[in-house]
Amino acid sequence: MKKIILTTILALCALQAALAQVRVDTLTLENGNVLKGKVVAKSGSSVFFKTADGTLFKQFNAEDIISLGQESLSRHEYNLLRGFTRDGKCTRNYVPSSRRQGYGAFIEALGGYSTSSYGWFDVTTSQGYFISPVLFAGAGTGVNMKIEYSSYDYRGTIRKTSMSVPIFATARYYFINNRNCSPYIDGKIGYALPLYDAIAADNAGNSYNSYSAYRTKGLYFNISVGVEINRITLALGLTGSNTQGIDFGEDTYMNQSGMAKRWRNYYYAYSFVNAAWHLNVGFRF
Repeated sequence: MKKIILTTILALCALQAALAQVRVDTLTLENGNVLKGKVVAKSGSSVFFKTADGTLFKQFNAEDIISLGQESLSRHEYNLLRGFTRDGKCTRNYVPSSRRQGYGAFIEALGGYSTSSYGWFDVTTSQGYFISPVLFAGAGTGVNMKIEYSSYDYRGTIRKTSMSVPIFATARYYFINNRNCSPYIDGKIGYALPLYDAIAADNAGNSYNSYSAYRTKGLYFNISVGVEINRITLALGLTGSNTQGIDFGEDTYMNQSGMAKRWRNYYYAYSFVNAAWHLNVGFRF
């Protein structure tokens, strides 16, 4: 009877010890880093790996990998690796972000409002280099669209939407290197090229210079402050660009239908900086 009880106790202890151990995959890289987590998928030449704390999910090529193995961790060690303390409190607020020195990229979309453009929309992408986990520099491009009130002449609706392509240099600084909450400041400056101009015909048929055209060409800028949560970004800021305008008559409107021709046959030209407050959402690759 004593032997049975002793055997049962030993079996329970062994079971408890086994349950207390957690097997994790380990990935040793050429750069010396050792990652712990889970192999999500494998192919002949690459491995998809996710770290235990969820801060990194990435495909690694075979030439970047030294070895792939497994390691047994105690439940406490595993919880620490995931970002939890012994008493179950989350420490992930202090887990470093997945930003690393090297190539980085962003895609962003913004919507805004100005007194000159009642709808302002940008979609941009930035490519560059993380000098450190808190400092990024690069260049980018995108598409900008400005929408104004509809306008009519005696032939029908006239377009009052213009589009342009900004080309810019960009830099971003993160105040802290925190996966769950990294506040930052971001700046872009460059040059906008017009795709097509907006036409206004408010005075069509009533005056000599009855038509106007507006296009975005020249200075482009964007400054914003925001927060990055994991890889999602949310920001508020001010964006602007140089707007050019011309007034012209009906003969030009009728005979010079292309933007390039219109902008060589006008009566009066002017320009101003059009700026808008905006809300920006994005994703870091």
